[in-house]
Amino acid sequence: VSIPSEIGYLQSLQQLDFSNNYLVTLPCELGLLSTLIELELQNNQISSLPSSFLLLRNLQHLNLSRNSIDNFPVHLFSLT
Repeated sequence: VSIPSEIGYLQSLQQLDFSNNYLVTLPCELGLLSTLIELELQNNQISSLPSSFLLLRNLQHLNLSRNSIDNFPVHLFSLT
């Protein structure tokens, strides 16, 4: 299962829930969703996050629980 790169065209999205989908990777185009406030990604198989997450300036809630992320990316701390 994967998220199509065309997700980047949906630039008015504020909430997105991809929980429980066996996702392994995330497309860098998620970073184009500049109005995104809430992103649910729990219970997948994600091991890393694209650096484009740094562009999600309006993101207030990110749920990555129950994934395979070994090291939390330092660049996400600048989202606050």
